[in-house]
Amino acid sequence: MNPDNNAFEKLLKAQTIRQVPDEWRASILPPQTQKQEAWPNRYGWPALAVCWVIILGLHLVTQTPPTLRPTVSRALSPAAREFQQTTYQLALAVLYPESESH
Repeated sequence: MNPDNNAFEKLLKAQTIRQVPDEWRASILPPQTQKQEAWPNRYGWPALAVCWVIILGLHLVTQTPPTLRPTVSRALSPAAREFQQTTYQLALAVLYPESESH
């Protein structure tokens, strides 16, 4: 340990902790009328967590799988249509690997 730090620590240990004068305390801190004003409601965070669990549950229950439909455009060339169909089939294979066909 550095000798300078050790001397500083000894100096700090020798210091006494003094209370702030009441006049200063009153001018700095607002008076508390009730003890609970200083602390947040203890039911607030658990209630918020329950709300998030309900929202997540509703989202998972009502979620529908995305449907991919090829867009049909009459202006596409045959090569572009073939590319679009291949891309569609690859997307289905990636999104739904367990099913054989859609």
